[in-house]
Amino acid sequence: MSELQRDAVRFSLAADRRRFRLGGAHGPLPGALVDRLAAAHLGTPVTTQTS
Repeated sequence: MSELQRDAVRFSLAADRRRFRLGGAHGPLPGALVDRLAAAHLGTPVTTQTS
């Protein structure tokens, strides 16, 4: 989880506009990651795609 968070931050900082777009399967991890990203990066949009 920590490595995914570091990668998400690294990739978002490299982009011209900051946003997080996450994909994954249903379960507790995507929701927890969205919460942590939103709290750590106030004002940055976080969207999800589940399958």
